[in-house]
Amino acid sequence: MVLMLMFKMIFMKRYNINHLSRLLLLVAVALIGTTFHSCEEYPDAYESTGGVPEVVYVRLPAPESADSLITAAYMENTIVLVGNNLTSIKEIYFNDQKAILNTSFITANTLFVNVPKTIPTAVTNKIYMVTTSSDTVAYDFSVLVPAPSVNRISNEYAHDGDEVVLLGDYFIDDPQVPLSITMAG
Repeated sequence: MVLMLMFKMIFMKRYNINHLSRLLLLVAVALIGTTFHSCEEYPDAYESTGGVPEVVYVRLPAPESADSLITAAYMENTIVLVGNNLTSIKEIYFNDQKAILNTSFITANTLFVNVPKTIPTAVTNKIYMVTTSSDTVAYDFSVLVPAPSVNRISNEYAHDGDEVVLLGDYFIDDPQVPLSITMAG
């Protein structure tokens, strides 16, 4: 308490209220100026470019397997396109399924993307890259569909001849590809 009184007496003798308000105003302006200045600078911000993208190869995102090139990937896997002018891509399709692009994972030379989860209806074994100028560039790449997986079954204790409904992923409704089920035990 005594120190505070001494500080006030010394401070008030040297500065009057006008000087103090000017000093506070100067500090406030400096802080605001610094804040606005730092918000405007994004040296690594994503900027879409023109031109045609060129994919040199496709790899997995893990650093330890970065030297392994791939020509196919399972649905929902993350892959990396490596090439040139990849910031010109505004949409990307695997066969006929659109993938989600995240600009945080796109540079001029690399593009990280997840292979879509939906089974393609038209299989072309290509990646289609649509550019900012609406040109389409194709790259050979296969999407692998995993084996069907059962998440739920309508009747776990079905008897011979009972109807059972299987719910899960990657079931293809194609009469040319019949579903065969093998029960263990």
